[in-house]
Amino acid sequence: MTRRSLAIAFCLFGSFLVLFSGRTVTAEDRVVLLDGDNREIVRRGEVLDYSRETLNFRTSQGREIKIPAARVIQVEPARSESHRLADQHFAAGEFRQAQDAYRAAFRGEKRTWVRREILSQIVKSYTNSSNYRAAGTTFLLLLEEDPATRHFDAIPLVWKPFQPSQAVAKVAQDWLANGAAPAKLIGASWLLSTSSRSAAINVLQQLRRDRDRRVAQLALTQLWRTQLVTTRKDIVLHEWTRTASVMPFELRGGPHYLIGRALRKHGETDRSVLELMRVPIQYAWMRDVAAESIWEAANQLEQNNRSTQALRLYRELVRDFPETMSAEQAEQRLAKTASRD
Repeated sequence: MTRRSLAIAFCLFGSFLVLFSGRTVTAEDRVVLLDGDNREIVRRGEVLDYSRETLNFRTSQGREIKIPAARVIQVEPARSESHRLADQHFAAGEFRQAQDAYRAAFRGEKRTWVRREILSQIVKSYTNSSNYRAAGTTFLLLLEEDPATRHFDAIPLVWKPFQPSQAVAKVAQDWLANGAAPAKLIGASWLLSTSSRSAAINVLQQLRRDRDRRVAQLALTQLWRTQLVTTRKDIVLHEWTRTASVMPFELRGGPHYLIGRALRKHGETDRSVLELMRVPIQYAWMRDVAAESIWEAANQLEQNNRSTQALRLYRELVRDFPETMSAEQAEQRLAKTASRD
């Protein structure tokens, strides 16, 4: 629980209602971490809490210890059947089914830190099914319960040109005018390609100085969306890449995509492809951006007479991201190539 012993009623559009309260249950969790000599070790026991700073752990012998989060490589919680099913749907790109299964897992889960993990996956599922209003609202609930959340990567920003529906634009405008910094960041991101572009840019400029470093870094990189055509190659190669390199690893997916696009405009094919391919390899959950990154990489390889590599990427795109528009484009390219052969 948070310092305020907060119990948030989780109720989205009448879909379900649960509380962020309840006792922790004993479970066998698996933790992979670095010891004092930077060697990987595995411990089993019960994770009592897992925050951005610390993992609180009870060993199988009953001893409670605190482990700095920086030493934690991986945490595998004991999962319910509905939680495992939700993860399977998510990995398969079946996001609406994943949402239902995650909700069931959330209702049955007593451990607060696992509820946060499930909630972040619900946000990502909403984002990947283009339900931005629900994604934004749910993310802000997560952030209200845990302001220093280690799941900040779930923030539903957009990295491509985006035209929100009237309802989504209205929510974004409200957040832009009256929201806290993370809500303003989301609203500005959604409105950056609309008639509210100037207001969104002004807010992003202000958020660059926000005391939350995550908000400031993401605001700065969101502004890159307005600078793709005009920014010099040396600035992209040095300033942009340096900015991305000092961001938390989990927040770099969108910036890598923009850097890759900018380098393509400067004819830097190899460097562009390298940046673009970081997204599907390291941030595959960002389905639309990951798929678009593969498409961009394959397209410029094809234009540079590297057809074998391009065709391989087109096939990977169709295989791994079949629900995306980019996969449809790749299928058309493959069909066209096959007809020539």
